[in-house]
Amino acid sequence: MKRLLDTGYAIVIALALATVVPATTWAFSISLTPYNNVVRWDTANLTYYLDPNGAPDISGTADIDAMHAAFADWQAVSCSALTFQYLGTTSNKSILPITGKTNGKNELVFINNSSWKFGQYTLGVTSPLYYYDGKIFEADIAFNGYLQSWTTTYNPWKVDVKAVTIHEIGHYFGQQHVLKGYDAYDPPTMAPQTGPGSTSASLEEDDKLGACFLYPKGGYYTCSNNDDCPYVVDNYSNGDEYYSKKVNCDSEGYCTGLAGVSPGSVDVGGTCAISSDCKSGYSCESMDSGLKMCTKVCDPYADNCPDGFHCQKVYTTNKNVCIAGSKKKKDGDACSSSYECETSFCFPTPDGSGMFCRVACTSTGSACPDGKKCWTSSYGSTGGCFPPDQVPTIKMPLGSDCAGDYECTSDICFGDPGTQSLCRQSCDLGAPNCYAGYYCANIGGDRGACLPGEPQPSLKDDGAACGSNEECLSNWCVNLVGTNQGYCRRACNLDDWACPWGTSCISYGSADFGVCMPSVNKSGTGDICTNGNKCVTGICWTDPEGQSYCTQNCISGWCPNNMDCVDADYFGTLCALPQGTPPQEVTPPIPDTGSGGQDNGSGWPPTDSGTPQGDTTTTPNPPGGGSTCSAGLDAGANPLALGLLALLWIPVVRRRFGL
Repeated sequence: MKRLLDTGYAIVIALALATVVPATTWAFSISLTPYNNVVRWDTANLTYYLDPNGAPDISGTADIDAMHAAFADWQAVSCSALTFQYLGTTSNKSILPITGKTNGKNELVFINNSSWKFGQYTLGVTSPLYYYDGKIFEADIAFNGYLQSWTTTYNPWKVDVKAVTIHEIGHYFGQQHVLKGYDAYDPPTMAPQTGPGSTSASLEEDDKLGACFLYPKGGYYTCSNNDDCPYVVDNYSNGDEYYSKKVNCDSEGYCTGLAGVSPGSVDVGGTCAISSDCKSGYSCESMDSGLKMCTKVCDPYADNCPDGFHCQKVYTTNKNVCIAGSKKKKDGDACSSSYECETSFCFPTPDGSGMFCRVACTSTGSACPDGKKCWTSSYGSTGGCFPPDQVPTIKMPLGSDCAGDYECTSDICFGDPGTQSLCRQSCDLGAPNCYAGYYCANIGGDRGACLPGEPQPSLKDDGAACGSNEECLSNWCVNLVGTNQGYCRRACNLDDWACPWGTSCISYGSADFGVCMPSVNKSGTGDICTNGNKCVTGICWTDPEGQSYCTQNCISGWCPNNMDCVDADYFGTLCALPQGTPPQEVTPPIPDTGSGGQDNGSGWPPTDSGTPQGDTTTTPNPPGGGSTCSAGLDAGANPLALGLLALLWIPVVRRRFGL
């Protein structure tokens, strides 16, 4: 066999005699791709076109009739599913063996001029084109009408049309040359040389087996012994053919070791014709390219494909299947190209720190998933969905709706409780400079904002005496224990314990909210005291053993420092030292650190191990009892009305802070 561009198969005239050997040693041959796929069409129903002029030295239609007869002989093989449909004539001489050009037709043409480049003794050349999976998609046959004479009747000095045509048709559908073991005077049809006259014009049994192996009728080809299975033909670097291996018959009656010729013979990623070709757990699925592959349906977010494969959508079938390649990266993973991403979109971060897989979005159209915000660069309308804290905020002008200072060009976003906050003009509280119709309002933190209307009465700072919530800058007036005198105080949240400098967040029974109480030179829970003015909580309690110490309300039944939660009658539940445990001496009193966000050793909430945060003293915890309380009455300490009153403060705090 001679190969043209790795796709041409030629038949030549036998010029020498060969040893006569028994016909039973013949065998049929095939070729394989580097991926172990058999080279053949993916259908048994093939088509062809004929050159209507036929051989140059044959008049009439005898040569055309002989070519049709050759197709008919192959179609008549009983165990093969092959069929051939004649689609008409062709005048095209620019076919694959001559120019390498394709046109989607399978054409048989006589070349009668110097464009024949294969020499005098090459009678015909077939060039099938196939994909990497072995699927043939076009095949043309060229006949030597330039340097040979042809006949359709017996003439030992001329070339028999049918003998050469039937051989080249074998190549056209995938058979290869029989390289040895045959009688040179009566060679098989697929021998590389034709015999004298028409001796090669009829199909031998092994020729027929080749057609049945490649295109079996009614399922898979079966064998009874090794002789029923093919040789595999390959080429040396100089183009000469050789047998690279012999395929054998396995115990189940299938030719073994080839993909797609027996049930379960194709692994994931291999090409297939039907699902039964695939190994267990996989099915034969169509790809966007038109090829079929053994794979399985997958979840693109879990990417549950085997190693070396990733989950990818096939758009023609709308299925997600396992495709060869590295697993796709998830949303938020670093990337260099969109192909790497499950989201199919790789986009730079707003700060320019790198490229990351992101869900694509547009500035005017598609929305982002919950918790993400669309960011587009200045040079396009398509962008990526990023965490909000990574997206630069476009500053809004005065009067715009806002959610925080960071959204406003003035850096002030303010609104009364229950109203939409707006971007406001800043102003100097010491020298108001607002437009007509606006006044400079103190919005806290020594900041002023220009608000519409007339100036409101000056609000009181924390610690100032008050008679109602409306008098306080904090909007909270808290009464002293046992009196009708109140003092302005700020609420705090037990999630972060944040309070202004000089105060600490104290809970009076609530697990959510507390009060910012003065803490400079105050003692903590469990420390000795003489009155409530000495305690951060404002509560100095004398227990049944006669010990006086600072304490606090229980928080949902919990106390710090292994203290016991006991009933204190009017004051609700308090934290008591275990029986026999003396209070702590504190000299000098505990100063405030100035952090404003500390919990003053309260230890709420407890850690996973059950030991409170802050003070971690662990002492025996016998049952305790309740006795008397002492609460300071000076304006500096501002102890609170405890117990049931604490339940009334929380709704006020929630209205003020929108919690």
